[in-house]
Amino acid sequence: MNDSRIIKLIKTDARSGMELIINEYSGLIYSVCRKILSPDTFCDADVEDCVSDTFCEAFEGINSYDESRGSVKSWLCVIARRRATDVLRNYYKQINASPIDDTAKQIPDDYNLEEYLIEKSERQSLISAINRLERRDREIIIRKFYLGQSSKQISGIMHLSVSNVDTKTNRAVKKLRKMLGEE
Repeated sequence: MNDSRIIKLIKTDARSGMELIINEYSGLIYSVCRKILSPDTFCDADVEDCVSDTFCEAFEGINSYDESRGSVKSWLCVIARRRATDVLRNYYKQINASPIDDTAKQIPDDYNLEEYLIEKSERQSLISAINRLERRDREIIIRKFYLGQSSKQISGIMHLSVSNVDTKTNRAVKKLRKMLGEE
């Protein structure tokens, strides 16, 4: 069935049209989402939610589909990539987010702007270096030092042995020290 017929079917008989499009493209959309949402970090349910959101967005935005800009298949892939990227971005925002309590908002009497700026620059350099690590090493470092998870907890989440987590942590820390020493 060609793209214009699929779109027409969705507009006239939404249930049948969406059923057709889901049956036709769900495997592809799942693959697109899974490629971005790695199994190291995201479970199958997260990916399936992203796939569902993709089809919902496609249904809600069916009138914005422009056949001259590409096929239904490519349009769905674009939506899926954008959805998965949003999920990934939100995940990393949650990891890096830290709530500011009222005491942190107050400026102490011995506040030193120069020291603060140096610390801020060092933190930014560290975050930049962490982001340059490989995905798995980056996740281990974030889990260990930012989320305070033990090697045993990380090993359970990431399906690695505890000794493997410790080895990867030590190697990643050495890489970070090398990267930060070069800057």
